[in-house]
Amino acid sequence: MSAYVICHWERQKASYPTEARAQLGRRISELWDGTIELDGSWIIHSETTSDHIRDELLPYIREGDALIVVGAGQDAAWAGFAAAENEWLVENI
Repeated sequence: MSAYVICHWERQKASYPTEARAQLGRRISELWDGTIELDGSWIIHSETTSDHIRDELLPYIREGDALIVVGAGQDAAWAGFAAAENEWLVENI
């Protein structure tokens, strides 16, 4: 399995998370267990490709918004995560 970073860009930024982003987050949680959400970005663990992940999520992207799915490599660094999140990152990236 590979780790992927999914980023959702709301071009018309609201001062609060939109319902579209909430629906996207729910769909990501339904499709992939053990995800970490980072304010419009998610890290998931999946056996599929980045194209497949993108295609699964396209129905949840509003017109004008953008989505990128990037495979995570072996080199990664992070800070400020809770112990359980840190453990997940160590095991999955």
